[in-house]
Amino acid sequence: AEVASDLADRLGFEGREKLLVRFCAHVAAIGTVLTDDPDSDPLQVAAKLLGTTAGFHVSETVLGLSEHWDGSGGPQGLSGPAIPAPARIVSVAEALVRDSFATEAIASQSGVLYDPSVVAAALSYASSR
Repeated sequence: AEVASDLADRLGFEGREKLLVRFCAHVAAIGTVLTDDPDSDPLQVAAKLLGTTAGFHVSETVLGLSEHWDGSGGPQGLSGPAIPAPARIVSVAEALVRDSFATEAIASQSGVLYDPSVVAAALSYASSR
């Protein structure tokens, strides 16, 4: 969540937008905890729960985490700027942390899985660590 918040900062997010990014980064994995059904998509489980408790924007962001910049993701097949901006930020932040701040994977997927502007912010962030 801290990395996502820092990326949001670098991208000019402020106030409520930045808070939404940080909150969604904190709660995105809740679906994994709530379901043990291997046929259930943890992000959809999380989005359903969070939609009723935290609101539409949180639910929309969590669902957007499995979308890809080129439209090859799911569940809605969104692409590019149609993917909620907080989801684009959180997905890059999660990848950056998962790869221990090695940037090769996100750089190679810029414009495919990830928003190029968010990747650029992540590369700058990682190089300043």
